[in-house]
Amino acid sequence: MATLHYYAPEKVRCNGMIVPVTQYIVHPPGNHPKNCPLVDHVTALEMVTPKGSRWSDCERGYINSELRMVVVADFGRDEVRSSWEKVPSDRAN
Repeated sequence: MATLHYYAPEKVRCNGMIVPVTQYIVHPPGNHPKNCPLVDHVTALEMVTPKGSRWSDCERGYINSELRMVVVADFGRDEVRSSWEKVPSDRAN
């Protein structure tokens, strides 16, 4: 499957509840915080919520011209992440 641009979700499931994401933080490889559950050699997207953080690996993340967080990734057969809204090609960097 090809690498695609996805909008990061505005709400995620965290601690059994669906909660709003209040902040997105992209941690480059080798610079993950100690609480990151991902291996240190990938780029990590931290989605901060009032109930804790959710994590996703990606190739890179950026804020586009709509001021929305975009994640560049190949989620393959991951049903949850591959269902994230795709960014139209004219809005992807």
